Amino acid sequence: MPEGIYLKTHSPIKRGSIVLVCLDKEQAQFGLSRHYLIKGDRDCSNTVPLIKRIIAIPHNNVLLTDDSVTVNGKKYPDPTYYKDSANRPLSVFPRGEYPNTTGYWLIGTADVHS
Repeated sequence: MPEGIYLKTHSPIKRGSIVLVCLDKEQAQFGLSRHYLIKGDRDCSNTVPLIKRIIAIPHNNVLLTDDSVTVNGKKYPDPTYYKDSANRPLSVFPRGEYPNTTGYWLIGTADVHS
C-alpha cells in the first residue's frame, strides 16, 4: 500500500476497505524464511501485519486469470508471478471462476483504488 498515515476504525468491511491481516503460522514462517515478511508481534504469527485492500467480499463473482482479477465485472490488472525476484517458484492460486465466493479477496497492489 502507499506510504501514509492510516486511521484504524471498526467500520463494516466492504469492497475497497483497507485492512490489516495476519497470516497463519505456516504462511508466516514461509514468508519469513524467504524474507518476504518482517519479524513482528507474537500475536501475528511473529510477523508485522500486512496492509491490503479488499476487492471482493462474500457473494461476489470473481474471475482469476494470469493477468488480472475481475470482480463483478470490474477488472483489476494484476499479473500472476510464478517466480519471486530470486527466481524461486511461488505457489499459485488456481485460475478460473469463483461465482458467489464465500470469502474475502485481498490485493496488495499500490495503484488499486476502490
